[in-house]
Amino acid sequence: MQSKLRKAARAFIPNFPEHETFAVTLTMKQHAHTETLDRQAAEKNLRHFLNRLNRKCFGSAAVRRHNKRVEVIPVLEKSYSGRLHYHLTLRNPLPDRPFFFKQMIGRCWSETKYADKHIDIQEAYDVQRWNSYITKQHTKNIDWNNYHAE
Repeated sequence: MQSKLRKAARAFIPNFPEHETFAVTLTMKQHAHTETLDRQAAEKNLRHFLNRLNRKCFGSAAVRRHNKRVEVIPVLEKSYSGRLHYHLTLRNPLPDRPFFFKQMIGRCWSETKYADKHIDIQEAYDVQRWNSYITKQHTKNIDWNNYHAE
């Protein structure tokens, strides 16, 4: 049953144009202040990151009035050591400014509660392969609450 759902999810998620796509891994602190990171806190933290990124890319008026948002396929994974982290496929809404978008990703992530210093942001030269990688194991789950693709 699990493999049928995974295959259906893979068929559903789009492969963004390669020249507009970033493959991103966001690591998270497992504790912040007195709170321990769990799936719900991770999703909330990613939502905060995406809200910041959307405002940087489109401005608050564009986000509120026209529902403009960065397209994202977020996958939450639990590593073998038990650490939660995200793999994202992000479509760059500013394709003529990839370096600027990459900087915004790092800056917006660093301003979240559970952000860890170790993140990886790469241009996705093979989007289909990256999407296959981030959805391949049972320890990786698409975060449908933060998913957005047109």
